[in-house]
Amino acid sequence: MIVEPIFFYILIGSVFFLSTLLVILVWWQISLIHALLENKQKSRQSEIDLVQKETEMIKKGKDEAEKIVRQAIRRAIVIEKEAEINQGELKKILEKRLEIVSRALLKDYQTSLSQSLKKVINNVNNISKDIEKETKLRIEAEIGNYKKTRLEKIDEQIYNLVDEAAQEVLGKSLSLEDQEELVFRAIEKAKKRLWQTQ
Repeated sequence: MIVEPIFFYILIGSVFFLSTLLVILVWWQISLIHALLENKQKSRQSEIDLVQKETEMIKKGKDEAEKIVRQAIRRAIVIEKEAEINQGELKKILEKRLEIVSRALLKDYQTSLSQSLKKVINNVNNISKDIEKETKLRIEAEIGNYKKTRLEKIDEQIYNLVDEAAQEVLGKSLSLEDQEELVFRAIEKAKKRLWQTQ
């Protein structure tokens, strides 16, 4: 079997083309794998860097927290010592303020009490004035009724006396002056009798 040279060239060209293509594909795959490995390595390095940064931040935070706690403890000790020293002074200040407040409260209470007493006294005075007015009006009304009744009785008695005196006068013939005098005497007698019976 003789292969024609053209086929042979085509076959060699195809093999060459395919091998070139295979080399390009392999090179491209190697480049891709290399890039992936680099990215993975960079990612790992980034993770490592990130972990290191986080570790450093945690360490710094822990150191800062310990420092703050130590400062707080020292400050608390100082405050406690100052509190022990100032406790006596604080007690005196509190006693003074308590005395001032109690005086102010007592003064307010006394003021309030005196105002309440004034109001109560005013109310009692107003009530007693009202009662006094009512009582006075009632008494005046009763006195008025009593006077009216007594005057009616007196008038009735006077009319009776005048009637008696007139009968006595009519029974006698007297001058006008004598009749007037007789009527006046009769009225005087009636008044005396009336006042004596009361």
